[in-house]
Amino acid sequence: MRAPRIVVVIPALDEEEGIADVVREVPPLVEEVIVVDNGSRDRTAAAARAAGATVVSEPRRGYGNACLAGIAAAGAADVIVFLDGDRSDYPAQLADVVRPILEGRADLVIGSRVLGRSEAGSHPWHAVLGTRACVALMNRLTGARATDLGPFRAITAEALRRLDMRDRNYGWTVEMQVKAARRGLKVVEVPVDYRQRLGRSKVSGTLRGTVGAGTKIVATIVRYATAVIPRDSDGTRPEGSAETADSSSPARDGAPRNDGGAPRNDGRAWLLAAAGFVLTACVAAWALGPPPTTRIGPHLGLFGLAFAAYLVALAGSRGLSRRGLLLCLGAAFVWRAVLLTTPPLLSEDVYRYVWEGRIQLHGGNPYAWGDRPESPRWQSLHDDVWTGVGHKGYTAVYPPLFLLASRALVALHDSVTAMKAFLVACELATLGALALVLKRRRQPLERLLVLAWSPLALLEIAGSGHNDAFGMLWMVLALVALEADRPLLSALAASAGFMSKLLPGLVAAAWARRYRAGHVIAGVLLAAALVVAYLDPEAKKTMLLSLSKYSRYWRFNETLFAPLAALLGSHTAAVRAGAVLSLVIALALAWRRAEPVASATAVVAVFLLLTPNVLPWYALWLLPLLVLRDEPGALLFTGTVSLAYLVYPAFQSGEPWKIGWGWRLLEYGPCALVWAWTAGFEGALRPFRNPRNEVR
Repeated sequence: MRAPRIVVVIPALDEEEGIADVVREVPPLVEEVIVVDNGSRDRTAAAARAAGATVVSEPRRGYGNACLAGIAAAGAADVIVFLDGDRSDYPAQLADVVRPILEGRADLVIGSRVLGRSEAGSHPWHAVLGTRACVALMNRLTGARATDLGPFRAITAEALRRLDMRDRNYGWTVEMQVKAARRGLKVVEVPVDYRQRLGRSKVSGTLRGTVGAGTKIVATIVRYATAVIPRDSDGTRPEGSAETADSSSPARDGAPRNDGGAPRNDGRAWLLAAAGFVLTACVAAWALGPPPTTRIGPHLGLFGLAFAAYLVALAGSRGLSRRGLLLCLGAAFVWRAVLLTTPPLLSEDVYRYVWEGRIQLHGGNPYAWGDRPESPRWQSLHDDVWTGVGHKGYTAVYPPLFLLASRALVALHDSVTAMKAFLVACELATLGALALVLKRRRQPLERLLVLAWSPLALLEIAGSGHNDAFGMLWMVLALVALEADRPLLSALAASAGFMSKLLPGLVAAAWARRYRAGHVIAGVLLAAALVVAYLDPEAKKTMLLSLSKYSRYWRFNETLFAPLAALLGSHTAAVRAGAVLSLVIALALAWRRAEPVASATAVVAVFLLLTPNVLPWYALWLLPLLVLRDEPGALLFTGTVSLAYLVYPAFQSGEPWKIGWGWRLLEYGPCALVWAWTAGFEGALRPFRNPRNEVR
């Protein structure tokens, strides 16, 4: 059996002073030393080459970029060792670092400076504190038992392949450790010594570098600690925790271990319990306090607290037991039951749903001008429901299937509470359908909490009673059928969604190549049948009247629609252009056969960016997709969108229904930054490339 081929990769940026010594100190058991010149302005490359290293140029700055270039140059290496080029590490200790791998005890070995000896002044105090904080966060979220994020490390080529490293800069080392912990790799820490580097550190040597690196490392930990673990090529998805010492040794602190070798999940359970307590208190305040629309400032403060608790809960729910998940879902059900008993909290839309169901039972057609809410014909039905209906001069704006559902529901019980209960039932059914998709995709069921514990969902569905829950259910059912390779059922469900709320139709357009002509025809026929059911002679002229008014005259909380309208010179032209552009993007995704959840998420995001109206409950459409797919920027938007409610104080004082660009910058800006930080342009495009394991 041949000896393993060991290759050393040394990322280097302006390390002329020490790089030659580092290369020469590498012991002879290493077959090749690769120095990656990361855009140096000095003689780093020449010094490394003179010392006997292979020099690779990677002009794109970033530690991760340099490491990836080194890996590519390592070719058929069996073990890759990473060293810094500033002479702070001791290359002579390389044999100790690779030994656990050569003995079969480890897939990844981290050289821990904490367990070794550090020269005085080698590690600035702020760097020590920052590293400890980041390590503690990583351990809490992943179950690892690490002591350091040291750059001196060794890993097998097979482990590198499984980790699918992506980070391009400061997050590289922590991405490796978080992914290793979550994938169940054998991780060992060994003591290594540390000395003062030659030259000034690019990270801890500057305030900008320290803050930038710290922010990126924390974001990377949260991103990968809460991400869905991809399946291996054999369909398995191993998950476990990392070892941080020789596997034959007991835990250093004597902490109890479970049968997988990882510490018990007591810390995350505590986080989850604390978050649940905060959310319970917020729900009680919403249910028992004055209407939020009369006290928007305190309401938004409460919502911000609830959203922070929600994010903590998502971080703390990883690895949740079946019993724990049932308790969490039970809490979500109780919160909804409490909010059902309240009057609509933030919107009057639910009164219209009940009213339009009621007049259908009395022979009216909600699309007909003569049957609009302010019509004298319905004076005998005026009560609190009628009083609560907004825009009484508008005919029905919602598609026919939802009107049929409203009629059926009001026939059973004519009340706002019953309507809200029906919409909560739709939400719970959506959770059930999402559970089927999660099981099929072998994703953890605790991801259901993305929807179940969302403060936005609690307020807008159980609290305010928005019918988006009905349309979301059909969209998810269409996805379930698509995943089960039942395209006809998927097309019919998508058509039903389009006839409930229009957005599922646009989402289905992004799945177009997954349907055959017959499936599309069946969906069109279903939609046509529902429309025809309401096409009496009067409604024929006014079926689209309110929808047309809404799109042509209403404008609120928009983003890209504003420059589009300015460019085209009219609101109406921008509405048409936005609709065409949204459809073109959806069809382009269909043409590329983009993964269904990725394409649906993109379509919803494009809709939110191009529509002239973005009301807070529109962000609900992101939540079922976020159950299945990590998009941190979109998740953040389900919190920041609540800032749109700042319109209420001015509106109640007689000012126009409008929110300023300053507030919109706070609402959309952080989400855009998170998206750019966590995905970037390359990462944004990657999901739309035809993945190897997509469901067809």
